[in-house]
Formats: sequence, C-alpha cells, structure tokens
Amino acid sequence: MSHSHPSPTPLTPGATPDVVVHRPTWAAFWVSAKTRALIFGAAMLFVAVRSGPSGLVAVVVALAVAGVGFAVFLRTATVTVTPTSVSYRRLGRTSTVALDGRQRGLLCVMTQGVQGIPWLGVVGPGGERVGLSGAYFDGAVLGDVAARSGVTVVPAEQRLTGREAHRLAPGSVPALLHRPALVALIATPVVLGVIAVIAILA
Repeated sequence: MSHSHPSPTPLTPGATPDVVVHRPTWAAFWVSAKTRALIFGAAMLFVAVRSGPSGLVAVVVALAVAGVGFAVFLRTATVTVTPTSVSYRRLGRTSTVALDGRQRGLLCVMTQGVQGIPWLGVVGPGGERVGLSGAYFDGAVLGDVAARSGVTVVPAEQRLTGREAHRLAPGSVPALLHRPALVALIATPVVLGVIAVIAILA
C-alpha cells in the first residue's frame, strides 16, 4: 500500500471524477473467502449426509437464501466518495462520514483468524463510521477511498490485530474485531450448538 492514488478503477454510471462510486465484487469475496467457504461447505455436507434427506433439504435452502442475500448485496451496495463526504449504502442502511478535516481512520491489513484481510475504517467526530472490508471490495477500491478520505495507510506487510488497529484510530474498527472476549462470548454457544448437532447425528 502507498499514500499515492492507485490506478483508477472504472467509474460506475453516474459518477464523475470528483464523485466516485464503487461497488463490492464477487472476485474480491472469493479471494478472501474461498478457504473458509470450503471448510464451511464440507461441514454442511457432513451434517446433511448424517441427517438424511431432511438435513440435505435444510442445507440447500440455507445456501439458497444466503446466495440470494449476497447477490442482492453485490447488486445494491455502493460506496460514494465526494469532496465532502464518504457514504456506504447496503441492504437498506446508509453510513456517512463528512470529510471536513475532522475525520480519522486507517487502511490496514488486519489479521482475522488465519487470514490477513484489508480493512478501511473512516470515522467522523460524532462516532459515525464507514467500514469497508477487503472481503468484499478490491484493494484498489479501498486504496482509492482511503486516499480520497485522507486517512492513514499502514503498509500491507505490517499486519495489525483488531486491537492494534483500534488503538491507532479509535472507532475505526467494529467491537467484534477488536474485542476478542466479545467474539468468544458470541461464538462459544454457536460452536457448542454445532458440536451438539454433530454428536446427535453421529
């Protein structure tokens, strides 16, 4: 990563050189998620096989619903950067941060599990935040938004934990990414539930 503007990406219809509109891409998602997707798919297949036809139907329905939801996200989510603001619209929700010189934030590669995934957080003086993940947006897009937003760019080889990123730019990282204890509190019942289901079906 560098502080210079990356190679320009194609403008979305309706954009101008001063108003740039970016969208998430399937390619960016697959690059970051393929390992986890394969593990998750194998686990779902195991549950489906062990539970019989009803389990297989449930898995197919769940995957179909998730697929439709993600397709809607890809088609409707947009990041719009103007000389005075950056806005992120997705699935009926919009977050906006004014670019008035009081914004802070950073672009970094953040360690998430076994992967390092780029993260861009821009925060306004009132705590409003636009957070963009490299799991959905190309690196060139994140670099362009970071440069236009005037936030700190951490070299890609310097990976940060969520806690380190939060210390560098308070508020730029969601609590789930910089509070491991909170993640564990939420994840533990889910893991125990999956273990119980497997135990029952085994």
